Amino acid sequence: MFRHWLHFNRRLGCVAAILVLLISAGGCASWNLDRFSLNRLRDDRAVDIDNRLEGSKPIVANPF
Repeated sequence: MFRHWLHFNRRLGCVAAILVLLISAGGCASWNLDRFSLNRLRDDRAVDIDNRLEGSKPIVANPF
């Protein structure tokens, strides 16, 4: 009897853990990603320089 009860509880615990993971993963989509961005901790000038360097416009125009 105890063995059956333990097996049932283990199975129920696995189902509960999977449900918790699925529910929390769905909630992650609604998180504000700017809150977790490390750029908010950086100096504004450094972020501005990074944004300029990531642009598609080249820094030096090709003279040819």
